Amino acid sequence: MEILSTLSPAVTYLIKFGERATLKDLLKYTLADLIFKRVLKSVLRPDPMNEDVPLHYIIKGTNYDGYTPLEHEKVFTSIFYLSTDVEVLINQFVKVAYHSARGKRNFIFNKMMQSQTVSDHIKNGFIKRLLSSVDHTERGLQVQKEIKKALDILQKDYSNMIENNPEAAKEVLRKIGGNIFLLNSFDFELLAKIDKELADQINQHSSYDNSGND
Repeated sequence: MEILSTLSPAVTYLIKFGERATLKDLLKYTLADLIFKRVLKSVLRPDPMNEDVPLHYIIKGTNYDGYTPLEHEKVFTSIFYLSTDVEVLINQFVKVAYHSARGKRNFIFNKMMQSQTVSDHIKNGFIKRLLSSVDHTERGLQVQKEIKKALDILQKDYSNMIENNPEAAKEVLRKIGGNIFLLNSFDFELLAKIDKELADQINQHSSYDNSGND
């Protein structure tokens, strides 16, 4: 389980799934983690046209100013560079970030790969980039096994821990951070909302699929 304390959820997801990782989920876990770390914040505001259905916005979080984003996180954090006081509807926020990512190949090899944590686990190089081939290093294959084992244990035990030992559950959450979003046994409303907005963007740009934008 210690391995999860050293990785962000997007990186954990990439190492776990390798070639099967999708741009949608890489972006989803990146945004969810930034919200979890209070770099960004999700808020609901009344809709003047329909008070029964509030509007969902993303705003700057309390930790935004002191946070140094990784390159792949900048597709989200850079939206506030010109003005930190803006409130952006989540669908527009996701749309801007999706276009900034410029496809799965670019997001992984030109953005995520700038982090040594990623380059230590995923092979880099001209041919890999050209073919959009996401292959593990020897270290990456070992860490992939550790990730799968850790997530399997949490998948089985964490719900029971919350009920019977909440303090231990809090300590686990403190250690693994946003990796909690990778557990299928939990229904995170925010994660589902982000997923839907990203899926809408991908559907609108389905013509890009052959170049790795899914």
